[in-house]
Amino acid sequence: MAKKNVGFQEVQETVNRLAAHQGVLAVLILNKDGDILTQTGKGMVGNPKLLKQAVDAAAIYIKSIPNDDVIPEEEDDEDTTRNLAFVRIRSRREEILISPKNSYLLVVVQDPTLSPL
Repeated sequence: MAKKNVGFQEVQETVNRLAAHQGVLAVLILNKDGDILTQTGKGMVGNPKLLKQAVDAAAIYIKSIPNDDVIPEEEDDEDTTRNLAFVRIRSRREEILISPKNSYLLVVVQDPTLSPL
């Protein structure tokens, strides 16, 4: 399957659409090092590098779960987040939704008392 190159304008439109949902406090796109590439809701997020570390830890945990369906040759030690689809972290004040992709993380921070997501 060919990869689709997406322009910055299309990415920004998607971020703005997500940010417009009720209860969304911030939307971020982080690079593979946890640096912010784009963000809405400035001042709403703590240290984004900690989000990257949380995703990496979750991916390592998922990889540690025995799975008889995985053929060892299919495993890729270089991409630890390959099998991780989504991370959800919830506190009383906010809920953080993280979707790891190949070289970036999509992060949505929302108010769990307001958001229908």
